[in-house]
Amino acid sequence: MSRGKGRIPVKIADFESHIPNGIIVSEAFEQELFAGAPGVGKKLLHRDLTEEFHVIGVVDNTKRLSFERPEKIAYLFRKLDAGSFSSAEIVIRSKSNLSPELFKSTFVEEMTLPLRVGNFYLRNVLYFPKIEADTNRMFGRDNQILSQISLMLFLLINVILCLIGTFWYRVNVRKEEIGLRIAIGSDRKSIMKLFCIEGLCLLSAVLIPAVLIELQLVNLELTMNPYGHSEPIYWGDHSILRFIVTNFLTLLIMTVTLLLSVLIPAKKASALMPADSLRYE
Repeated sequence: MSRGKGRIPVKIADFESHIPNGIIVSEAFEQELFAGAPGVGKKLLHRDLTEEFHVIGVVDNTKRLSFERPEKIAYLFRKLDAGSFSSAEIVIRSKSNLSPELFKSTFVEEMTLPLRVGNFYLRNVLYFPKIEADTNRMFGRDNQILSQISLMLFLLINVILCLIGTFWYRVNVRKEEIGLRIAIGSDRKSIMKLFCIEGLCLLSAVLIPAVLIELQLVNLELTMNPYGHSEPIYWGDHSILRFIVTNFLTLLIMTVTLLLSVLIPAKKASALMPADSLRYE
């Protein structure tokens, strides 16, 4: 356990030595309690006003579930007794280059007998990826994330299909215009360029009011994270950065879709002979 970034490690001796009631808090907890000031060395008074704790370390933020924000956590040192021994868990950190399967097999083989004390014995060894997956499945987070992704993909596909259908139809109904342009000397490249520029102009005309509406939503904090004005933890917590990135990605997707929906029918229509194209006139 370490005292966050750039801090010295926290040892078990820190709890038992010269600092009674030592407590370790997470960075989110430190930010909430001390408003960005260092928390090490500060004192905390329990809400029942009967016990005082001393902050001896600050550790990195911890999540209860993978897709949730870090929680405000405090760690207290408590010795095992008859009431808590049965629910105790031993957490071991292995080297990064050691595979979980090898560690588990070696640990079970070598520590089964040493850890057998009376009616207590080594029951199982689990590594955190499995615990994480089981926890997400138990709380239904996997299904929730899958449902959200499916809904976003469904909406995105519908928007793309509407955009393709609109511009595809718009180009097809102008075959007579394409025929006239070819008859007076325009080449295929200039015709395709013309339709692309027209499509981008229409997209720009729609983009301006859409961005203005989004700016109002951001200004009203309707798209802020539900945790209020706390210190940003992820890049998405920065409203301006999130606004720029999401709009850029949206504009990129719509631009690519628009160009494809214009270029394909325009290329096909410009391949017709002028006499065939003029039949639509």
